[in-house]
Amino acid sequence: MTLMPMIAMYQYLSLRFNYTGSILAGCLITLAAILLGTTNLGEKVWLFLPFTWPIKITFEIGKGTMSLHIVSLVLIGTVLVIAITLWGLSLWYNKWDGVTRLEE
Repeated sequence: MTLMPMIAMYQYLSLRFNYTGSILAGCLITLAAILLGTTNLGEKVWLFLPFTWPIKITFEIGKGTMSLHIVSLVLIGTVLVIAITLWGLSLWYNKWDGVTRLEE
């Protein structure tokens, strides 16, 4: 559930910047999510970065340090981010000319 906002982002990246943009962003976001979600580097910013939510929640619940209240807030935030990103993607897609080049 917490990774669903990334679907709209990767869809936009693959349509706008072809496969290279989507793969490059996926690699960088995965590395950043692991770094910020498993260490104390992302302690203050993880709530603002949707790609760190699943890793941080998993680690904190495993350690027993996160309350159910925080988990429910993150899930509500996930639903809001999904709605906003899908709405923004649909607005962009309706204005998109449909021309894309595929790498060869």
